[in-house]
Amino acid sequence: MKKLLLSFAVAALVFSCKNEPKDYATVSGKVTNIDVPADSVVIFNQETNFVKKIKLNEDGTFKDTLKVESGKYTFKIGDEYGTLFLKNNDVINITTDYSKFDENLKFDGSGENVDVNNLVVSAMLFSQNTFSDEAMNKTPEQIQAGKADFEKGVDSLLAKYSNISDSLKNEFKKEMNNSYTGFSEYVAQKQALKNKFIGKPAPTFSMEDINGKKVSSADLKGKPIYVDIWATWCGPCKAEIPSLKKLEEEYGDDIAFVSISVDEPKDKEKWKEFVAEKGLKGYQLTTGSAWNSQFVKDLEVQGIPRFVLIDEQGNILDPDAPRPSSQRINGVLNDLANN
Repeated sequence: MKKLLLSFAVAALVFSCKNEPKDYATVSGKVTNIDVPADSVVIFNQETNFVKKIKLNEDGTFKDTLKVESGKYTFKIGDEYGTLFLKNNDVINITTDYSKFDENLKFDGSGENVDVNNLVVSAMLFSQNTFSDEAMNKTPEQIQAGKADFEKGVDSLLAKYSNISDSLKNEFKKEMNNSYTGFSEYVAQKQALKNKFIGKPAPTFSMEDINGKKVSSADLKGKPIYVDIWATWCGPCKAEIPSLKKLEEEYGDDIAFVSISVDEPKDKEKWKEFVAEKGLKGYQLTTGSAWNSQFVKDLEVQGIPRFVLIDEQGNILDPDAPRPSSQRINGVLNDLANN
């Protein structure tokens, strides 16, 4: 009988140890089809200076433990980034396909943060669809009229995640509503920008290309110009490169493609190397003064990438034109090329 009681006691002790909260989090996962150099998964929080590198194996798997303060972190794999809510005792497994990183990003494991992380991804994809390039061309009135549908969509999204506390859901709804308000303001500013610039003479420029030769807007008169204002450090800018290359191949005979870098002067060689490495075509220019370029200032550029369409007479057709990845850009360039 004593042996039996002792067995029960040991079993209870083992069970209690297994359920004791751990003072670390476990993060693991697998990323398939990685097509860029990547030897680690980096988890960091810039506000607290926390950085943890986890070895990325050749098959795309990774696993490690880390002691963290409860909160929001960023993880980086290759050139892709994601958000990771994490606290000690969490067991988080991350899986995705690198070719469609965000669309295939999934979290599983244990702890409330599994649902929180999946909600963040779902919300991001939902927001991308709502705040799309096409939506940016709606009127401020149309954007305001769509707010009720947006709020219903957010409620439907939250209903899928039963393990998230009501207080966190309320905070999430507040943030999403703030995002919609910010988007509405952005659309209004974009419309004001169009009203101000369309049909007006475009600011002129004279800038160096990668060979040190000066190229000016006067040299390009007689052709429509599609200007890309970008930088080598800008992720969304680099994401447009494949689509931009396709446009150049299709319309390069009829339209001048001008890429203007706002990289810092000290990064001039880095810019040249990036242009050469990526095989970028068209006119590759640098302002030589980053954001202090008069051309950039005159166009009131506050963020990049920014695309500008200028007609063959040097007048602005669109001060904030569709991006190369937009579904609308081919129709716009077709009209220009066929005039």
